[in-house]
Parts: sequence; structure tokens; C-alpha cells
Amino acid sequence: LILIVIVAFLYYQYDSGALAISFTGGSLSVSYGAEAKDSDGDTIVDKYDKCPFLFGPVENDGCPVQATTPPPTTAPPTAAPSQTAPPTTASPTTVAPTSPPPLEPITTEDYIMSGYMFHRTFAVPCDVDASPSLLWDCDLGGSGSALSEPAVAHGYVYIYADTGVLSCVDRDNGVVRWQQPVGGDNYHTPVVFNNRAYVNTSDGVFCLDASDGTIIWHYGGISCPTVDPMFFDNKLYCAGDKVAIIDVTSGSPVWTYALPSHAVTTPVLGYSQSAGESTVTVCTDTRMYAINLETGDLIKSTNVSSPTSIMKSFDLHLVNTGGTITEYIDDTTVNAVVNPKSGSITGGASWAAGGAPMEYYFYLADGYLYHASVGAVIDWESYIGAVLDYGPQVGVDNIYLSFADNTIRAYTVASGSEVWRLQLDADCAFCVAHDRLYVVTDGELRCYE
Repeated sequence: LILIVIVAFLYYQYDSGALAISFTGGSLSVSYGAEAKDSDGDTIVDKYDKCPFLFGPVENDGCPVQATTPPPTTAPPTAAPSQTAPPTTASPTTVAPTSPPPLEPITTEDYIMSGYMFHRTFAVPCDVDASPSLLWDCDLGGSGSALSEPAVAHGYVYIYADTGVLSCVDRDNGVVRWQQPVGGDNYHTPVVFNNRAYVNTSDGVFCLDASDGTIIWHYGGISCPTVDPMFFDNKLYCAGDKVAIIDVTSGSPVWTYALPSHAVTTPVLGYSQSAGESTVTVCTDTRMYAINLETGDLIKSTNVSSPTSIMKSFDLHLVNTGGTITEYIDDTTVNAVVNPKSGSITGGASWAAGGAPMEYYFYLADGYLYHASVGAVIDWESYIGAVLDYGPQVGVDNIYLSFADNTIRAYTVASGSEVWRLQLDADCAFCVAHDRLYVVTDGELRCYE
């Protein structure tokens, strides 16, 4: 009972402001007297101070008095008449420039160069499953006479128009981030990787900052306006009047190999079992060259007839040669030849490698779309009845091609059944990335989803 009485008394003293209890610095302190609860020192105990932590007079209940501005004794100045000229000393109003957002990291759904990857399989891990509708379009200012696949990387689309200007366009809304004139003629796809964009032209190879278009270096020792560059292991592989491997940091060639005539296919990487060496393989209009990757020395050349494309999957090359497709093993040994039932094979070919050796590929001949396994075994054929203009590219479930009737069409990988078709007003080039269709046509870049 006595303890209860003591606790009650102490609480009364605390509540009335006469007793203060605090715990600071690891020790308990007890103060007695009115001053202990006057936190702001204005002689008013905190319990009765409406502003216990702000000094204020008693007549204002312990709160500071707000300063007031006396009313003006004269009328405020009137605004100058609208016809009066502004002072000559006034500074112009400017809006601070907005910095563009940083580039996004590269993802597997980007299309960083023609063929998707250094094997040039034209196989992408995404699809446009439904009939595509226009999301945005961007006027490139060109005539549309020179068409190339756009590259999609870092959140943007990069396209070299026939105006000689490389454009960087937002992937999601079609807004131009930058445009940069680049010397020479170019009709093919840039490479975009690690915040850099690389362009082949008749004036050589250009490296640009992918974020703002600044030209970082230019290598003028090669002319390659009609062949796509290829990127691998911080090196750029280019072919034109010669084959050149260029160090992307310095812009200097690692080695060059002079060709007797201009290359017509993009370089691809492989391995020669007979020579025991890694190779770079490229074709002119009459021969295929296997070149030592490390030294630039020729390993072997093979006669080919009018090649239009070459692709590589481990030790197997697939070359479209004069209307047929030839499978080459070990760079130069023929494994099989795909002969169409009639007519000739048009365009290139495409397959789904997916990091494993090639098992099957697609090609178009005499109006039919073919699915063939390695060894030139035809698994199925589907009548298309149109002349191929561009493609094919292969997604997870669909194959994509464009035709001379200005359509882009999707067919199933499983059977070749048509999924959808998109009618355009002119011929086109395209790529599939991020489940969207990016199309260059009639001087415009368009995005469909």
C-alpha cells in the first residue's frame, strides 16, 4: 500500500510538471522543480506550454509571435502597359535541356545485328503471334530504295537510311533520340552492342556512341557497302574488297585479307577440323574462303556458284549457291545438296540453332516453303504461291517472310500453316524483336505488335 501511495505521488508530480525523468547516454536522470519541464526556457511549464519547444511569451501561451507586415500606405505599382518594351537588361527565359535516359542493358530478345547472332541463324527467341497492328511509325526522310533490317538494342531501334544518316529511335514510341550523318553508301544492318553502334559503308567502318551518335572512330581501309558487319568477342568482322577483323576499342585492324573480288556474304565463324583452326568464312561471287581466325592466313578456298547467303552452325555451313542450298562440313566438304523439286531456291535460308548444332532449316523454292533436316531431308512442304522478297526469320513458333506482293506473312514452324499476313504499300525489310515486328518500308520505320 505504501508503495502504491509513493508511485501515485510521483506520477502527480510528473504530471504537474514538477518532476522530470529522462534516460540519456545509458543513464537515468531525475530532476525536480518546474524548470525541469520548461523545454524551451520561456518560464512556462511544458504541460501548459502550447509550443513547448519554441520560445514564446506568456500572453501568447508560450508560442512565438508571428511577424506581420503592415499594410502598404500607398497603392501598389500598376503593371506596365502591354505596348511598353521590356527592359533591355532582362535575360531570355530558357528551358534546361532534359538528358535522355540511360541505355538499357542488352537482352536475348534484342536483335543486335543481321542474323541475330554471330552464327547468323536468323532465329530469334520471340514471336508476333496475332495479326499485327501499327504501334508507331517514324519518317526516316529517305526514298525507301535502300532497305535493310533494323537493329534493336539498348531500348532503341538503329537504322541506316538511304539518306546516309544513322537514326536511333525509341523502341516503344518511335521518338528519335538522335540522327548522325555517316559517310558513304550503305544498304545493310548496323551492329549495336555494349553502347556502341557499328556501320559498314563504302567509305569504311564507323563506330558511334549508341547513346548520342558521336562518331568514336572510323577505319577507312576497307570498302564494304553491301555486306553486314558481324560482332563477336569485342571484334568486328567486315567484308568488302577485303576481309578485316577490327578491334572495337581502337578501331585498328587485327588483320586483313585481300579478296580478288568483293565479298557477297557476311563473315561467319567456324572451325576447320582438317586444319585444327578456328575460321572466318566468307564468299565472293565465285568462291568460298576459309581464313584462319587468328592469323588471317587462307586455309582453303572452294568453288561456289553465285552464293547469296552463308550461315554457320558449329561445323556445318549452309550456303545458298546458285538456286540450291549446299551443306558444307569442315568448311569445305560437301555434306548434302538441297535441290528443289522445280525452279530454284530464292532468298536465304534460316534455322533454329538455339546454342545446339543445327537440326533443321527453312527455305523457299518455286512457291513452296520447305522444312528440311540436316542431310537435305525434306520434313514438310507448304505451298505459298508467292515470290520471296526478304527472309526468312524464325521465331519460337512462327516463320516470317516478306514477298513481292508487299506482304509480310507468318507461318507455323510445325507445319507451315499461315498465321497472319500484313499488307504494305511497298517492299520492305524487317526484324522480329521483343514480340514486335520492326519494318523499314517506303522511307519509314514502323513498329507493329
